[in-house]
Amino acid sequence: MKKLGISKQIIIVSILPALVVSAILSTHYIWNQFDFIFQSLNDSGKLIAKQLSPAAEYAIYSGNIEIIKPLVDTIIKNDNVLQIQILDKYGNKILNTEKPEKRQEEQNPVLRKFFPEEKKLVFTEPVFTAQVAIDDYERSPAAASETDSSNQIGRVIITLTDRYTTEEQIGQVASSVTITLLILLVTTLIIIKISNNITQPIKSLTRSVRKITNGDLDSHISMDSTGEIGVLESCVNQMKSELKDSQTDLEIQLNVYTEELQQTLEELEIRNAELDITRSKAIYANNAKSEFLANMSHEIRTPLSGIIGFTELLQGTTLSGQQKDYASTIQKSSRNLLEIINDILDLSKIESGKTEITTSEFNLVDIIEDIINLLTPAALEKNVELFYRIEGHVPNIIYSDPFRIHQILTNLIGNAIKFTDKGYVYLQITSGEIHDAESSIKFSVSDTGIGMSSSDKKKLFKAFTQADTSITRRFGGTGLGLVISRKLTLLMHGEIGFDSTKGEGSTFWFSVPVTPVTVEEPVSELAGKKIAFVSNHFIAKQAFNSLFTNAQCLINNYPVEALSRPEEIEKGNDIIIVFISSKEISKNLLKTSGKPNFSKPSMLIASTRSHKRLRDLQQHIFDTAVFSSEKIERIKQKLINSINRNAPETRTDNIDQNTIDDPDWSAINVMVVDDNEVNLRLAEIILHKHKTRVTTAR
Repeated sequence: MKKLGISKQIIIVSILPALVVSAILSTHYIWNQFDFIFQSLNDSGKLIAKQLSPAAEYAIYSGNIEIIKPLVDTIIKNDNVLQIQILDKYGNKILNTEKPEKRQEEQNPVLRKFFPEEKKLVFTEPVFTAQVAIDDYERSPAAASETDSSNQIGRVIITLTDRYTTEEQIGQVASSVTITLLILLVTTLIIIKISNNITQPIKSLTRSVRKITNGDLDSHISMDSTGEIGVLESCVNQMKSELKDSQTDLEIQLNVYTEELQQTLEELEIRNAELDITRSKAIYANNAKSEFLANMSHEIRTPLSGIIGFTELLQGTTLSGQQKDYASTIQKSSRNLLEIINDILDLSKIESGKTEITTSEFNLVDIIEDIINLLTPAALEKNVELFYRIEGHVPNIIYSDPFRIHQILTNLIGNAIKFTDKGYVYLQITSGEIHDAESSIKFSVSDTGIGMSSSDKKKLFKAFTQADTSITRRFGGTGLGLVISRKLTLLMHGEIGFDSTKGEGSTFWFSVPVTPVTVEEPVSELAGKKIAFVSNHFIAKQAFNSLFTNAQCLINNYPVEALSRPEEIEKGNDIIIVFISSKEISKNLLKTSGKPNFSKPSMLIASTRSHKRLRDLQQHIFDTAVFSSEKIERIKQKLINSINRNAPETRTDNIDQNTIDDPDWSAINVMVVDDNEVNLRLAEIILHKHKTRVTTAR
């Protein structure tokens, strides 16, 4: 019903009750007519039999049938009478009159199928004599009834058919259906007319609303209806008028806004033109700045190299103590200035897009060892321990850019040393996620330095910016190191980040994608060897335990206090390794703990860069001694020699580097070419010191 229109709903709602009422009344009328027709047929049969019975008395009694035959012929003409029979008391047929069967065409054959087949109704009536006995009046009623039943002389049998009554019933049904349909038709026409009168204004309203929706606000709605529809027409007209007024106001406002927008666009065009000019100037200025920085950095670095070189030559001459101090200060300041210039040059190259990432195959351990050897003196000068640990599953041979990794690590570790006054700086190298043939390596640099507050963290990775202005005065630097590291990491498609707590230190990390190179690792000569590692330094234990575990050794850790009981340390171990930090060296820990007497091979690892101090610490206690920043292969080789007891140089291998003779290059002819006269002379002097034959050219 919800999907039908209003007119259809009105027609259905109106016709349905009329249809139901008509059907009920028609059914009731037809049913009563059926009963009346059937009852009339039944009464007719009984009446004919009763009327014919007295008339047949004399005919039966006298045997003169001709007397009653005219009456029978008259009765047989009745359409419903099929047969009349008169029987005597013995059942013999005295008269049998049948109507000849007429084949009539059936009317309404469709309705005839719903009615039963033709039926025959038989009515029987006895025939009595009219004789009266003399003593009739003296008999009782009961005796009279017995005499009557004994006076039956025959029977009259009337046979009727219901064919014509059925046709009459069919006619009644047809008439009722016809009348009902006519009534419904007339009712429907009346309802449709009324429905159109109701829906026509609604349709007109609908058309008008559609026109209004499409923007036609000039259409007029006639006020012809009354009642609720008339109110609706009035409301729609009012709404149309208000919409038209609103549209007019909107058009006026739109025109005003269009004019303002046009003015704004014109102003924007002017400003865009000005911005384009300003942008072009800015790009030109930036290019000029980058070119200026690159040129000036080069021009400054060239004479600075001469200053550093001649200062080193000056330090090699005989100087007084004050002169040496001045020369050392000049050299230190020159190197700091060179570092700043290098950072500026690197940043200008990166910003101008001239920095390229070049991948090659290299050994990661070599890069790490170079950085540790380079930065350990600066760390030990501040009594800061510098350690590193490479996890066992990190590949040694990889494809990446070794120069950029070296540069980033140098910046991060150098910053960590700079901002750490005590404690340690710890480099950890771990393996990241593997994607197909490519994996990533993560480098984490942790320190126990000054740390940063939440507000200071936001200032990092900005050029020429440090977390606190007092830091620049206290530690120096330009604040370019982290910026360069971040930009280089992004160029290598890596990630960089940090975590820091003020007063507790910081951890800077970066990860870069690399391609590992599969190399078959040889079986280590130290495989299965048991090492007793003696140290109180937690980070040193982690670093060297990882080193010896990667060499397939078995590690047992002991505190330094166990040196007083060497037999406990030696039990079940192949060699004893003792690590002494710079702080423990300053406290002269070995003397305070007592000199242990080892019966098994022993090695000392000391956090120092002084050969003399290393020899003093060894003091005929240990078979061999190495720096904590020594290369891994050298540590392994000394360890193997000590275990095998086949290293006669164990007491003499730690020779001061200054005692090594200079090489003889007298047979070498060298041509030095430079456009800077100072650098040309510097190169000539250095080569002459090595007895080289030099030819210079501009």
